[in-house]
Amino acid sequence: MAVDDLMSDDIFIETAGKMRGPFKASVQGNKVYIGDETVVIDEGDRIFRVLPNGKSESHLVLQIDFHKDPFGGPLSHYEVTTRRESSQVRLPKR
Repeated sequence: MAVDDLMSDDIFIETAGKMRGPFKASVQGNKVYIGDETVVIDEGDRIFRVLPNGKSESHLVLQIDFHKDPFGGPLSHYEVTTRRESSQVRLPKR
């Protein structure tokens, strides 16, 4: 099983006012797990998680850790520590 199989949330990443995404992720409290090794994300960026009602919640990126699969398989991922800024906000325009 690949890490991407566990990612059930759609997120967008905002860097310096520019929105990118969607990316598959797993948002769990103040942690966001992203299986895409090529994603570019920096501290201070914002992550927007799309909610079923069409709105989103906003998270400020505080720390990024990359975990490489020690066996060279598909389990590598980013673990992003965030602080939720707000919930039920409209997704900014892309």
